[in-house]
Amino acid sequence: MPPDSSQPDFKNAAGKGPSTLEIQRFFAAVSANDVKGVLPFVMTYPKEAGTIKSSENLTPLMFAAREGLKETAWLLIKAGVDLEVGNPNDSTALMFAAHAGKASIAALLLEAGANVNHVNKNGHTPLMSAASQGFKNTVEQLLKYNADTTPVDEDGHNAFDYAHENAFTEIENMISTAQAVQKAAQEKAAAATKQQAAAPVAEKPQEKPPVAPPKPMAVPPSRPVVDDSEALRDLEKRLIKAKLTYPGAKEDNSGDTGDKSVEEAREVLSNIQKKMDKDGPMF
Repeated sequence: MPPDSSQPDFKNAAGKGPSTLEIQRFFAAVSANDVKGVLPFVMTYPKEAGTIKSSENLTPLMFAAREGLKETAWLLIKAGVDLEVGNPNDSTALMFAAHAGKASIAALLLEAGANVNHVNKNGHTPLMSAASQGFKNTVEQLLKYNADTTPVDEDGHNAFDYAHENAFTEIENMISTAQAVQKAAQEKAAAATKQQAAAPVAEKPQEKPPVAPPKPMAVPPSRPVVDDSEALRDLEKRLIKAKLTYPGAKEDNSGDTGDKSVEEAREVLSNIQKKMDKDGPMF
């Protein structure tokens, strides 16, 4: 996979970017599926690692996808290279993987977000490429990511047509099943949209103004609060709701009667109750 000989030595010309020698070494490492050789370039020039092209107008990821170099493809994908860079015919790395039947690399690309329905200048999609070559596993991966079965290329053929012309019966059946599922889903979505449009607009319930949360009360330990057991229970609920902190208590859970902080709250209030006759009610 020789690099493009017309590639200028950017490092010498502009003081930045990879040199011609670095690019040559990088492409050599990619061709050999040498991850240790690929890694330094990717770390130093992450953008260029996804965009520079060889004399065949292939990016390193396109080449790895076509040749089935799983380790190098994985490294480039994890490095975040642009998955949608195309060759002069606007074919992407996923299309190269699909056309070559590299199902595992197609899966890596799809999982990373590659466009499963990309269309090149000839109107071909990854599904058409895989179906025309009879690559069942690759077709399965593409359909798993909901590859559209309906696009037609410049010759008027869709993915099913290519499978049928080449007598790839299993792939025909797979695509035919996917077509039925996609059609049913589209019809269901259209019916739901129509039903929603025809349904009367329900009046929105009048929103109640927001209620301000009660302010936490500071309870002086020497002041009585209430003079009646019913009022004591009422205040207890309010104290718990306001999440006042008691000595040594954690935030409480008012729905749990066995919570330690609730017991401590009752103890504090009980002590306050004992002093109420002396100082009188607080309110």
